[in-house]
Amino acid sequence: MQEIRDAKIKADRDRRTAKEAERQKPTTSLNQLRIEYLNWLANDTARQQRGYALERILYGLCRLSHLETTEAFRINGEQIDGAVKFEGEHYLFEAKWQERSSSNEPIYQFAAKVSGKLYGRGLFISINGFSPEVIRSLVIGKEIQTIFVDGEDNILVLEEHLTLREMIDRKVKAAQTKGLIYVNPLSGAEKKY
Repeated sequence: MQEIRDAKIKADRDRRTAKEAERQKPTTSLNQLRIEYLNWLANDTARQQRGYALERILYGLCRLSHLETTEAFRINGEQIDGAVKFEGEHYLFEAKWQERSSSNEPIYQFAAKVSGKLYGRGLFISINGFSPEVIRSLVIGKEIQTIFVDGEDNILVLEEHLTLREMIDRKVKAAQTKGLIYVNPLSGAEKKY
């Protein structure tokens, strides 16, 4: 009986693992993602539509980099755009495609979502960058849990100057070693606002 039960448990686990692996497979090429991203940059469509497109592009980049993703979800009234597993750590992410740089309110809301999680870490992606005030306010006197990514960083990945893994790794390194949350992933220099 024990062997039959163990075999059934193993078969169920293998089936779930195979299903998840299939879901995580890339469904598009880097070139297709680059074309879609550039089309959205040139297009003057609704902000919400561009935000959803950005999420799709980010999921595609993660899958091409063989990074495990969790798609958008709600928990306790919080909307989370998604999560990515990098080097054994899960990073929540927020994707914003607005006409101007991200300001305090959405970033503080995201930082609160991240800090409310076990060993919370986050990636805030804002195509048009960040206001100087928010960068200073998130770093000075606080534990760093959120790293900033902008449209220029995405272009570097889409144009194959570096991989998504390399970009995240360099940004994490700058945050862990220098306390910088908004850096150029090629040079490691702090981005100026």
